[in-house]
Amino acid sequence: MLSLSRLRAACTIAAALSLSPLASASAQTTTMDFTGLGPADYASVPASYGSHANLTVTNRVRNAFGNGPVNPCSGVLFWSTGYSGLVGNAFPCTNGGVGEFQFVPVVGATVTLQSLDLGSYLAANGIGPTRSYDVRVYDLSWNPLFAQTGTVGATTPLAINVSSTSGLYLQFGTDWNVGVDNIVTTVTTPQSTVPEPTTFALLVPAAAGLAVVARRRRRA
Repeated sequence: MLSLSRLRAACTIAAALSLSPLASASAQTTTMDFTGLGPADYASVPASYGSHANLTVTNRVRNAFGNGPVNPCSGVLFWSTGYSGLVGNAFPCTNGGVGEFQFVPVVGATVTLQSLDLGSYLAANGIGPTRSYDVRVYDLSWNPLFAQTGTVGATTPLAINVSSTSGLYLQFGTDWNVGVDNIVTTVTTPQSTVPEPTTFALLVPAAAGLAVVARRRRRA
């Protein structure tokens, strides 16, 4: 027969284990391909383009990388074709400017900026002039998380794979003849947790045993 102290310990352990959640999450992956924004080239990309229930997306153009002054021009613009082999592109509204997309997930979620495609304007047969690009990613406190420079002629995929629970800034520039397309993000949100079923098997007999011992002590 278990002692009263051991039964109490068993109940305490079982109760604690019953509160342990099962790890569970869902992931929503979306691609900003800028389709459906035309047919007018030079049209502004809508301020909330790319947003959904778990992610708020905004865009603007700055005069410099990082937390530089916001340019008063029309923001990030749409262009249909001509950036390498891409269809539907985004580019800064002023040459020399820095295009920016901000991604903020809902509270408790994590946003991952996975990848994007770069293209060069004006392309012939899918190949544009060789142009320099600069792509950077920051968190919402302007800590740098990713930076890559290079040249683009044909469509150039860029893997980023940077995550944040608060949000991310994606910046690209400074030649408006370099456009971006197919920006892929994933938002991972936690699901409601449930107790582990096996812990109830520990809790019930332990509680029953504790009641039996208590009764016997009262009769003694």
